[in-house]
This record gives sequence, C-alpha cells and structure tokens, in this order.
Amino acid sequence: MEFLGAVEPLAHRATGVTGSAPRPPIFLRLRYSYGVDSFETVLVNILEAQGYWVRPSFKVELTKEDKKKMLLPSCPRWELDTLAYKANTNTLLILECKSYLDSPGVKYASFGPGAEVAKSRYKLFLNPLIREVVFARLVDQLATGGMCAPSPTVTLALAAGHFASDADRNWTRDLFVKNNWLLWDEEWIYQRLIELAASDYQNQVSSVVSKLILRHLTRKKPAPKSAPTS
Repeated sequence: MEFLGAVEPLAHRATGVTGSAPRPPIFLRLRYSYGVDSFETVLVNILEAQGYWVRPSFKVELTKEDKKKMLLPSCPRWELDTLAYKANTNTLLILECKSYLDSPGVKYASFGPGAEVAKSRYKLFLNPLIREVVFARLVDQLATGGMCAPSPTVTLALAAGHFASDADRNWTRDLFVKNNWLLWDEEWIYQRLIELAASDYQNQVSSVVSKLILRHLTRKKPAPKSAPTS
C-alpha cells in the first residue's frame, strides 16, 4: 500500500461537565477489519474526507544512531498508529488511536506527573527525546522518498473513543493545548461521522453505518393508530 492511501479527519470539542463519562455511542463499538484496527479504519475514513492521504501502521526506519540517541539501542522500527499528510498545507499528522470502548478509558494519569514513561503507550507524548528523534527520521524518510514536500509541519494527535471521566478528558485536553497537540474524543468523532452521513455516498463501512443511524434518528415516526372500534 502506497503512502498516499487511506485518510481521516480529527478535532475536539470542549466540555465542562464533570463526573463519569457516558458510554460511547453504539456505532463506535462496531467491529470490522480489513487488516487494520477497526477504530483506526473509522478515523482513516474521516481523514480522507478532510483531504488527507493516510497510511495506517506506518513504520519509521530508525538508524543505529537514532536508537542510541533515544537510549533504546535494541528498539525495532518505530510504528505509528496512523500517519496522515495534507499536501496543500504540507502538514504531517501523527495520530495515536486508542478506542478503549470496552475499558475504563483514557486517564489523565497516563500523561500527567508521575506517569511511567518506560511502560507507557504514549511514549511520543511523554518523552521529548524520543519524539524529536522519531519526528526527524520520519520527515527525512518521507521527503527523501518523495512522499512529502521538504520541511513539513509535524503535529502529534490522539484520537480516543472513551475517557475514564469528564475530568480526565478536560485535564488531558488542557495538557494537549499547552503542548500544541491535538485531542479528538468520541464527541468529535461523532460529529465527523454525522458529516460523513450527510455527504455523498461512499462505499465505506463507517459512511454507510453513519447514514443508517442518522436516518433512523431523524425518521419521522407515524402517529399511533387508534384502536379499531366494533
């Protein structure tokens, strides 16, 4: 699969409500796969609709020198969940995808003070050294291979299908804003899927399911008929 392959959009919506996070919408819990994680596939479809070229499970070819700089000499090729590129703005989007739909959800403690970097699933967010080396090698790899223009703007993002609580969501969002990262939660994904549902027909599972659900939600139900009289 060439880098200019599948695509997907991302964003976020601020909420000020505290307490337990609601259960994710049913359409976000649908399971399907074509060699790519189902949640990632939904995001790819969204990004494509926003004009990105997307490559899921992209591997960054780190050199021995890179691994030494990262203090990870035995590190294999670094794999990114989803890589997206928008040519007209020369923008690279590195997207970490965490559905957590049937789990407690994303917690702020995974990013905040005291987070264990070595065991974390969010090393690019937590370790500036790793982030710097991986970003530099990625840009060089893509530009040298003719897959992007020189000197692209690189943005790190997280798409999450479920947060442990609204407090975790808000604290995490504040941290991301401070670091110029992007955070797309289930509400943002929901809104993007509604946009997909309103767009022209696309033979994609996420688009078709969104259209079915939107039509069900907006369908006018007939008034109940009166019981027949004898």
